[in-house]
Amino acid sequence: MLDVDNFKAYNDNYGHIEGDKCLINIGQMAKSLFCRSGEYVGRYGGEEFVILLTNTDSASASSHAQRIQHGLESLAITHDYNCNVGHVTVSQGVLTITPTGKETIDELYTRTDEALYRAKSSGRNCFELAT
Repeated sequence: MLDVDNFKAYNDNYGHIEGDKCLINIGQMAKSLFCRSGEYVGRYGGEEFVILLTNTDSASASSHAQRIQHGLESLAITHDYNCNVGHVTVSQGVLTITPTGKETIDELYTRTDEALYRAKSSGRNCFELAT
């Protein structure tokens, strides 16, 4: 799961139309990175996206999270109100599981959201693996 850092400040200063364009650009970038069978990119709410990948262990998930960070850097979307970074960044919560059939959506969401919160608390523009 990824969340655009300081997106409220983006919308407040650039306007909602530019905010929508920003989200579209992020979605298109993510979709270009994850377009193979078994890869799914979706918008999960206001400024959150979810990326589901099959057959992906923790090491590969970390590598994919870094790909997202680099992809966003290459977009270089100006964001002068993003903690002195100057461009749009995202924080990511990453969860890998081997399904047993006993998992609940709430459990998976909670674990991923906790990792995302840790990434936000760690200064943003990074990812954290769920425990």
